[in-house]
Amino acid sequence: EDHRDITHTRIASILTTIAIVIIIVILVIILHYQFVRKSLREFEDTINIIKKGDLNKRLAIPETKELGALGMNFNEMLDTLQRTQNELKEFHKKELRNKYKLATIGEMSARLAHEIRNPLTGIANASEIMADFIQKEENKEILEEIQRQAKRANSAVNDLLKYSGKKTVRLSMNNINTVIESVAGFMTDYQDDKDV
Repeated sequence: EDHRDITHTRIASILTTIAIVIIIVILVIILHYQFVRKSLREFEDTINIIKKGDLNKRLAIPETKELGALGMNFNEMLDTLQRTQNELKEFHKKELRNKYKLATIGEMSARLAHEIRNPLTGIANASEIMADFIQKEENKEILEEIQRQAKRANSAVNDLLKYSGKKTVRLSMNNINTVIESVAGFMTDYQDDKDV
């Protein structure tokens, strides 16, 4: 009978121990699940806030090693993203300022070109009329030179107006040698003007 009591006690102890271990394991799993779930919910909430455009939100770093490392990496990624966004905003502001400056310079150039073109046309017309009335050939040559230079300056003003005006760009195939010859001719004329 004692032997039977000991056996029952032993079985009861083993069952109690197993029950306690199972309860402890279940509690640990529940607590761990709740903690992980809470951390993941916080991750999700933070991501939703960031998706709306608020890059100032940061994740509270969880205490567990794996989630803590993930949280730190996530926050570092947000810092980098925020820095990049700020740099892009600054770059965009500078580009807009430069665009407005160039637009203003273009408008001023167009106005200045119109102001210069009218007197040049008057000078060219007046010298042409005067050339008809002058008898001496050497004086006619001087007036013809005045006409040539006025037409040349007027041509430069027209080029400036064409350049500053709005136009659509059309790409086309071209011979590179023609472009180089054109630039070389322009540079030669430019150098001749500097020498005069």
